[in-house]
Amino acid sequence: GDTVETPYYSVRFNPDGSIASLYDKELCREWVKGDFNKLKIYHDTPGNYDAWDILPNYKDREVEVKILSPLKTIEKNSEVVSFACTLATEKSTWKRIIRVFRQSRGIEVENIVDWNEKHVLAKAQFDCNILTRKAICDTSAGFVERETHRNTTWQQARFECCHHKWCDLSEAGGGVAIINDGKYGVGYEENKMSLSLLRATIRPDVTSDLGHHEFSYMIYPHGDDFVKAEINNIAFEYNIPIGKADLT
Repeated sequence: GDTVETPYYSVRFNPDGSIASLYDKELCREWVKGDFNKLKIYHDTPGNYDAWDILPNYKDREVEVKILSPLKTIEKNSEVVSFACTLATEKSTWKRIIRVFRQSRGIEVENIVDWNEKHVLAKAQFDCNILTRKAICDTSAGFVERETHRNTTWQQARFECCHHKWCDLSEAGGGVAIINDGKYGVGYEENKMSLSLLRATIRPDVTSDLGHHEFSYMIYPHGDDFVKAEINNIAFEYNIPIGKADLT
């Protein structure tokens, strides 16, 4: 796969845009342990409450995602390197544009999707080299801790939960945050995070999510905890782009 060096990372990509290795030069550690930034699509048939429920066994049947165009460099200058690949199912195409920066720890993933599915769920999977029993989720009025283990039936039922602008999986000394611009479902299991991206339910709306989509998220490894790393401020900046002001 393609390898890129930045002041912060040594990154090795797979042809489908997933990350095989993300070595942090500042913190001297590897962040990847398994599938990381991997697009996964599952059969999703929850029954009567189609648009409201996700069943706990949704991972049992996975949809094959093929590579139409493997990852290649499309832009390179003194500030940013951009890579692009195109993936596909039998009915849909999914373009991923991945950007790494000279002056930012963030790795941006832009998604351009023509979505023509029924009863499937698309997720971005992140298997992190992190040991923790809890994750942090942004809410509209602060943040909430969520357990990542499944020791009780209550914890087992929380395989999917809500968040707002960001979620974070950290241990002492650092962690990985996923900052998004409008995707508010996330799953946790031990060291794994999965950001829900698109569904294709047919009740109550048979055309739910069908058509063209453009959205982005940012992978943001950091030192210390999410507070000292200022993840909330970074997420605000990511969601509120700079606008031109008339000062005359």
